Amino acid sequence: SANPELTRSLSDLQLRVRTMSLVHEQLYQSQEISLIPFDSYLRHLTLIISGSFNNRRIVLQTETHPCNVAIDMALPLGLIINELITNAYKYAFPGDRTGNIWVRLHPEADGKFCICVSDDGIGLPDDFAAPSTQTMGSQIVHILVRQIEATFQVVNNGGAAFRILFTPAQETRL
Repeated sequence: SANPELTRSLSDLQLRVRTMSLVHEQLYQSQEISLIPFDSYLRHLTLIISGSFNNRRIVLQTETHPCNVAIDMALPLGLIINELITNAYKYAFPGDRTGNIWVRLHPEADGKFCICVSDDGIGLPDDFAAPSTQTMGSQIVHILVRQIEATFQVVNNGGAAFRILFTPAQETRL
């Protein structure tokens, strides 16, 4: 293709769309229409993303605990995770570096759950949090984190780690 940047943007967009359609697939398989099994969704999502990059130097590992999430949370969470994993593939292992990306979903205190996306790559640049360096993807992440009232933590030591702490929404009473 004549424009590699455009090609990259389009494939990023395709992943975002695929992430969204996956929520709907899970919905139709789920008996309980207001909740979807997020652990199963997450495993599907990581397979799709790793398949799209098809990079044998990078191993993507997923650890999940059972977790049902309200539909209106599943979509933003899926997009956030898609963004974080995609960035790890794109930036954490430049050149022909090898490494690992881990995606973990586990319960925390007070009925909250934590999603952690981490890698053992080169770590984040010092100006990572500066507004001027924020990409469209990182802006999307911050908007969505606010939307679902989650907490977002970034840790930068021997790689990058992103923690999203959220409350799987209770079923809404009619």
